[in-house]
Amino acid sequence: MIIENGKILSIYTKAHLFNDEKNIFTPGDIPSRVIQTSIGKIATMICYDLEFPEFVRLVAQNGVELLCVPTNWPQGSFNRSINEPRPMELIKAMSAAATNRIWIALSDRCGDERNISWLEASSVIDPDGWPIVQVGKGSGVAVADIDLAITKDKSLSPKNHALNDRRPEIYR
Repeated sequence: MIIENGKILSIYTKAHLFNDEKNIFTPGDIPSRVIQTSIGKIATMICYDLEFPEFVRLVAQNGVELLCVPTNWPQGSFNRSINEPRPMELIKAMSAAATNRIWIALSDRCGDERNISWLEASSVIDPDGWPIVQVGKGSGVAVADIDLAITKDKSLSPKNHALNDRRPEIYR
């Protein structure tokens, strides 16, 4: 849900269900909308949705500047710390940000709950794909000053563009 000045601008329902969620919930069937707010163009995805490159690409093509993603990433078999090596979920988020030249803000769970240890990967990732701030172990808040305008530049080099160089006609 995106809310501004007490008004609901958008409601989003998770589209990709993970593990036992499939036994309980019905997935949403509408892609995340890019909403113009007073600070910029924002979209939301939930957790596992971020792991589908084509889903993130949709909001990028629609001009998203900041993608906000609440997550519940279980540590599970990864059994790695947030810093060394980076967990695969965070690497996927970093790749999504860099590939699409967008900001991504992750809000992950922390600690242990119901016999689950959470990955604790809350962070803000810049359009080059690098976390500029991370909460790390334990609870906390990742705060960063970001310039949403830099997402308008999709240049990868003087002759390459993250979105315009796509050739969807051959992606069959």
